[in-house]
Amino acid sequence: MPETGNQPLYAQLAGTLRHLIDSGQLAPGSLLPSEPAIGNDHHVGHTTVRRALRQLAREGLIETRRGAPARVRPRQSRAPVTLAAGDRLTARMPTRPEAKRLRIPPGVPLLEIHHADGRMTALRADQHTIAD
Repeated sequence: MPETGNQPLYAQLAGTLRHLIDSGQLAPGSLLPSEPAIGNDHHVGHTTVRRALRQLAREGLIETRRGAPARVRPRQSRAPVTLAAGDRLTARMPTRPEAKRLRIPPGVPLLEIHHADGRMTALRADQHTIAD
């Protein structure tokens, strides 16, 4: 792994894997190598690999399931959302009940639209984009 300053090894490994995802070398929907293979390829232990994968899952870049290989999250098309005059948009991480109700995977923020009339709409950030 390239030296990246004083970052812990897991953060360096997460950065390397993030680059592979962002560059398309690990395509959306593709399986990541096994944890032992990642460790061998990058000369790090299993704890470092698991912490790096956990970080990428929190960022919403990969999906993990117990007993299954990690997978690069597929990129989804996003529905446009138009804000009206007086509407306010807030982004935050969802609570566990919100994540369950809205089926929001780990690492994906929640968008809250606070409408001028007092209503609030909650949306998954990975499925919506703010229209111009």
